[in-house]
Amino acid sequence: HQQMERRRHKRFNTNKEILVSVNDAVMRGRMLNLSDDGCMIACDSKSASRGRKVTVTLIDRVCVEGEIIWADNRRIGVTFYRKLDTVTVRYFQMDTIARGDSQPLADQFGRDMPPMRPDRNLD
Repeated sequence: HQQMERRRHKRFNTNKEILVSVNDAVMRGRMLNLSDDGCMIACDSKSASRGRKVTVTLIDRVCVEGEIIWADNRRIGVTFYRKLDTVTVRYFQMDTIARGDSQPLADQFGRDMPPMRPDRNLD
């Protein structure tokens, strides 16, 4: 997708069940990646087409509105109208790391950080 090339913020992989509202139709979806300004969601909706307004319920009482910027093969790309706060993004990032299904963290230059290993000298 050309939109992916124009991203301003690095997204990280997630695998979290969420609620998606498009045209007053609420459905379950799976958030596949997230940044402070958008996400990719796998969902089954014919009404989820480019240009539609969408509300994503990330967790209880944490909703973000945005617009579908691409839709392809049961996946949608969403750009948020307002950036998510850092705490919300970190919550999902830490949850993904805790489950062990994350991609490596990156520094401000986009370089992957090495995986964290327990320091055996601290036992």
